[in-house]
Amino acid sequence: MKDVPALLALETSTEICSAALAAGGRIKECTLTVPREHTRHILGQVDELLGEAGLVAADLEAVAFGRGPGTFTGVRIATALAQGLAVAHNLPLLPVSSLAALAWRAWHEHQVSPVLAVMDARLEEVYWAMFKIDAEEVSILHPESLSTPAELLAQLPSLPGGWQGAGSGWALPEIQPGVEPGMAVDSGLRPDARSVLELALQDFRAGRLADFEQAQPTYLRHPVRS
Repeated sequence: MKDVPALLALETSTEICSAALAAGGRIKECTLTVPREHTRHILGQVDELLGEAGLVAADLEAVAFGRGPGTFTGVRIATALAQGLAVAHNLPLLPVSSLAALAWRAWHEHQVSPVLAVMDARLEEVYWAMFKIDAEEVSILHPESLSTPAELLAQLPSLPGGWQGAGSGWALPEIQPGVEPGMAVDSGLRPDARSVLELALQDFRAGRLADFEQAQPTYLRHPVRS
């Protein structure tokens, strides 16, 4: 990966606590499964990655973060840390949909497109969106939505066919009627910082940068602490 800018990415919208750094033509990441303990680990992950690369935060060219949807607390952690670094070091921000990051990861692991990304939103609802993906970019086929499993199942016939499913929402019993035999579904996948970073690199090169005011979290519902 030549000519890769120095970018940091954060993703904490699920039980996964993840940071990734692009520097020196390489991407390195730290990922832990630590439900409700993101604040104890994310700063250490960032310090570890920067230290290994011989960088400090002021050397970064931008900070990317998973903007949600996801758990209220998790989304706020990544957003607040990214905004804090941006303000402290005068850095632009790159907010990335956590559902898009999930879809991007699913495409890289399974090479099937489109991807119907579905995350458990709790309270008997799911966050979901559909994306068309190729090696270069992600295109939205259905926007980020908050629905009950039944509402999502009712929309499946109107969506483009040939999709694969990804995300924790596919593990819910209420959504199992939508999983047909032989259908590609990976309910174990979660968005991670590497996927956020790879999508953010596309935005960075295209000049799609955001400032502090523009880089806001996406909840899709009134915040519920989790």
